[in-house]
Amino acid sequence: MLRTPALALVLWLVVAAPAAAADDDGLWWPDALDVARLTAAGATGEGVQVAVVDGGISPDLPLLADADLTVLAPSTCLDVDGDVTAPGVGPQLSVATFHGTNVTAMIDGAGVDGAVAGIAPDARVSFYATADDDGTPCVRDLDGGDIGFAQAIVDAVDDGARIVSLSIGTLDGPTREALAWALHEGVVVVAAVGNFEGDDDTLPMVNGLVAVQAEDSDLQPEGTGTPDGPVGHDHVTVVAPGVDVRLQGNLATGSWDDEVVTTGTSFAAPLVAGMLADLAQRYPAATPNQLIQDLVATAVPYGDGADPQVVGYGRADPVAMLQVDPTTYPDVNPLITTDPQTDGDLSAEEIAQATRPDLPDVGWTVDDTRSSEDVTAADGGDSATPAAVEDQTSPSVAIAATIAVLGAFIAAGLVARRRRRRARRHIAPGDPGPGPRPSHAAHR
Repeated sequence: MLRTPALALVLWLVVAAPAAAADDDGLWWPDALDVARLTAAGATGEGVQVAVVDGGISPDLPLLADADLTVLAPSTCLDVDGDVTAPGVGPQLSVATFHGTNVTAMIDGAGVDGAVAGIAPDARVSFYATADDDGTPCVRDLDGGDIGFAQAIVDAVDDGARIVSLSIGTLDGPTREALAWALHEGVVVVAAVGNFEGDDDTLPMVNGLVAVQAEDSDLQPEGTGTPDGPVGHDHVTVVAPGVDVRLQGNLATGSWDDEVVTTGTSFAAPLVAGMLADLAQRYPAATPNQLIQDLVATAVPYGDGADPQVVGYGRADPVAMLQVDPTTYPDVNPLITTDPQTDGDLSAEEIAQATRPDLPDVGWTVDDTRSSEDVTAADGGDSATPAAVEDQTSPSVAIAATIAVLGAFIAAGLVARRRRRRARRHIAPGDPGPGPRPSHAAHR
């Protein structure tokens, strides 16, 4: 999770992995999640609308070549000095586009050039770009609230998203209102927990959100084996792969052609969003609340002594999720507790009484004119390497990128880009799917 502390300071942080073993190519997670079994069963998220709200994206890369992807981005932004700059959308490799592109690819990546496909490759993904290349929010109010981020959540709900995936953000006033509205409308909101101690001002602290922790190739939560151990949080729902995973692009070399093995809860959250899209495809009659019920009921427990503030209900299991008909569960979000656990948390009453936030209309529009010939190679061209980025190819790397910026206020017209993914086999509703059907009690 990339977070925004007080005073509108935006901290973009992608955690680079320590030196990996020679045989560790960052592609362990598809086997861990049994993605081949999902694909064989036709579980691809086909037709399910997922919204990703992030900083920037490079939608023309081969990585996203076949994605059913709509990208909405401001036509202009203000940088940290208040000067007009471009949004983080395009072929350039930057902190913003690296993060958003790879977050999106975990859901609907194409799997080209040795990279794995996303876990829900046929989902209909709407990507809302909310920042410039340096991570400066494009639309801020005078109080420091990230209006563009909050409005993107509201518009995602308006546009029919069943699932919203968040790997950046902080719980400022506008975002709090937007999340209350999304939960009120029954949308599943998936958010990455913080990577570090003290990250509990990030979005997953909110009552009712699916808060995702990262795990490693040994299926242990992020931080296991380190001197400080795994980081606990006020809210954790499930754990999913996010440690030592392969991503496209290398900020140190400035090339999209290069790859890096890196770590972050940012990349675990979209995997869970994709799992829920696969489940929604199979059981279209299931409500969003029932999808969450299935997720937590089928999670694999870590066993006695596991800290729920680290692992939540356990490890998300997409195969087990498909084997249980979520319509058998109560139509209640099991993550909305009666009493908020932290300051700033949403109460059940606030969610029940939420109304659509009255935010500035930033004018999201869609442009279908982008040609598939716009980008013919993965390399984004002459993009500068951010000064704060260490060489990710070095075994001594500890941090891939850290950029701090202050926000500005702007109301801009928006343009978008759209790519359609080729059709894949539809999975029949109610098909019992792979493997035996487990028995689980419903979570209320």
